[in-house]
Amino acid sequence: MPEILRPYTSDELQVMEKSLVRKIDLRSLPILIVLFLLNILDRNAIANARLGGLERTLRIDDVQYQTAVMVLWAGYISMMIPSNMLLSIFKPRIYLPTVVIVWGVVSGATGFVQNFTGLVVLRFLVGVVEAPYFPGCVFFLSSWYTRTELPSRIAIFYSGYTLSSAFGGLIAAGIIGNMDGTGGYPAWCLADPKAWLLVLILTGAVVGMSFTYFFPSIVQTLGYPNIETLLLTAPPYFFACIFSITNSWHSGKTQERCFHIITGCVISIVGQILSMSTHNTGARYFAMFLQAAGSFSVFQIILSWISTTIPRPKAKRAVALALCTAVSNATNISTSYLYPKSDAP
Repeated sequence: MPEILRPYTSDELQVMEKSLVRKIDLRSLPILIVLFLLNILDRNAIANARLGGLERTLRIDDVQYQTAVMVLWAGYISMMIPSNMLLSIFKPRIYLPTVVIVWGVVSGATGFVQNFTGLVVLRFLVGVVEAPYFPGCVFFLSSWYTRTELPSRIAIFYSGYTLSSAFGGLIAAGIIGNMDGTGGYPAWCLADPKAWLLVLILTGAVVGMSFTYFFPSIVQTLGYPNIETLLLTAPPYFFACIFSITNSWHSGKTQERCFHIITGCVISIVGQILSMSTHNTGARYFAMFLQAAGSFSVFQIILSWISTTIPRPKAKRAVALALCTAVSNATNISTSYLYPKSDAP
């Protein structure tokens, strides 16, 4: 214990620690969540734009749309590991804000796309410039929180994803409804078998979330018009946000990971089976709640598991996080083609 803390009793130190954690929460989490919300909003906007006439406006077909979804991940996974290697060298307070500014500029340029080629190029660049933010933030959080505190903080941070998916549909409904027509790998990380086992686990979770990029189109199969469809995309994500935070908080409190991950997987599987086995509109919509809640609740627990399984050295943890997220997200290249229109009910 540092000399300066020795005069304090254990109770006093506990009070001081709780106060410090609250300050870290208030100063870091809100801004990280808001920026992550914007990060996902930019990335997933293409799914909502599809219902608003993206394919018709750019004169692209179903396969070209899926290619535009896929190509983002080619840029995304190519930048994740190099970025986290840089993050272990440069200060996050400079590096991450710079990344945010660059991705804002590139994402804004997407609004000026006129054809398929431009869309693919911009989507690839969006993937490149947005890639550093998520693994960088997870590394940042793992540097500030203990093993007990980390799962719930990652869950709260990751709530930006589910909230973005929810608000994305609401924002798209407002725009479409009211504005339509308006003008290198370090060897010590690769040799660690724990890293590759965690890669495998996280990859399964990412595959389970692949429906996100087609969720508005999936909801549309319920038979409602476009605006109502976009509004219906929000509730499942709000529910997923609440369930994910609760599941991760309990995981951190009990210091248990496996059961909480399996619980989310089972819920997601039940949702998938239910959606395939009935034509009842209410049951299918309920299945979408289960799919979203189960899939998203697993992802952030696995991320916190990575951070606590490979805690030291710091550079190894940074690259391990980037390796797991990069390899797992590589599956998005293939899952971008999992939902062709020809398979719709």
